[in-house]
Amino acid sequence: MPSKDILDRLFGVERRAEALVAEAAEEAARRVSSAKEAAEAAFREAYEARAKRAEEARLAAEAAAAAEHDAALAEYRARLEGSRLDAEAFAAACERFVAGLL
Repeated sequence: MPSKDILDRLFGVERRAEALVAEAAEEAARRVSSAKEAAEAAFREAYEARAKRAEEARLAAEAAAAAEHDAALAEYRARLEGSRLDAEAFAAACERFVAGLL
């Protein structure tokens, strides 16, 4: 009979150990899931922040390029308007061209 008590006690210890292992596995799964969710949230937040900065940089670059283009166009128009128009010289150049001298 004492061996039956010993076996029962050992089986009880084994059941408690099995329950502890199952509980630890569940806790580990919960922690891994929680850590995964936190990491995904942090990644999503960092990704969205970086995308926002990239979009802002693109918009700033577009605005700078548009301003540079407008300034260059205004400068060209100012030079063109400021240039001297010599109709007689143009007519003479056209005549030489038609005559085959140019």
